[in-house]
Amino acid sequence: MGQTKLMSLIETKVNTGVGFVGSWLLAVYAMPFFGLHPSPGQATGVVAMYTVWSLVRSYSVRRVFNRLGVRRAAGEATPSLHPDHQAHADSLTRPGSTTEQVSKCAWGADLPDPKQ
Repeated sequence: MGQTKLMSLIETKVNTGVGFVGSWLLAVYAMPFFGLHPSPGQATGVVAMYTVWSLVRSYSVRRVFNRLGVRRAAGEATPSLHPDHQAHADSLTRPGSTTEQVSKCAWGADLPDPKQ
């Protein structure tokens, strides 16, 4: 069974908190090695901006992959295929089968005729 929504929320909050604290410590203690000397308030502001960016980026990428139909099967991610493409892929795995030309790709654009 997968992770519950509550546990996903808790994991996300803990991960974000750990990342925020770690990034703040790096900003305060590592930046001086590069000639930058942020105050604790400046470090907090910079880390807050990067944290917001990270949350937006992570959420957006996750939604794109969910929309594309990425599924987990046996522990590895496998993208689902458009039905026309799946039929074509299936026909390639059966010895002696014939394949029909697929004229449209998954998003509906015309594919070039391979015979030309």
